Amino acid sequence: MAIREEFDYLLIYDREKGRPRLSLRAGVRGGRLLPMIVKVTGRPARAGHNDMFKALLKCGGLKLVEKGPQGERYGIRADLAPIAGAFILLLRRSTNPSKWGKLFHEALEGSRPFIGEALAEFFIMALNLSSSMRKTPRRKGLPQAVLPQAADAVSAAMRGFVEAIRRDTKWKEGS
Repeated sequence: MAIREEFDYLLIYDREKGRPRLSLRAGVRGGRLLPMIVKVTGRPARAGHNDMFKALLKCGGLKLVEKGPQGERYGIRADLAPIAGAFILLLRRSTNPSKWGKLFHEALEGSRPFIGEALAEFFIMALNLSSSMRKTPRRKGLPQAVLPQAADAVSAAMRGFVEAIRRDTKWKEGS
């Protein structure tokens, strides 16, 4: 089924090889999906879907495009796409995906504006790192904009950053 509206970015929750998949795509042009930017599968995708979609719907950042047996597709505001992409990166290889939901809510609500900015910068770093890595011959044909190796490295760095921030007493007090 072709999507009739044009979006810069799409969040898609569907299934890949029988497992839940949460992905960010470059959007829709001429009724066709553009390439995938980043994805997560399995339990982290399911938990992330719940946290992410609640927060984005609450702040008016999502618009339902299509819902059916194949999954859900939402247009996402362009200013929120890098934060959503970073959240998907945080979910990769996470043993406790729900741990990151509060952080995502705070990034969107603006209660800690630097968190949203930092997440967006980490996501841009993953894209830039992937672009540099693609210059090697064996990685040129991979379909995702964020390569798995770059996604794992940036995800680990981002988790370390968030944990360091959380150790700050002001974070714990909520001030």
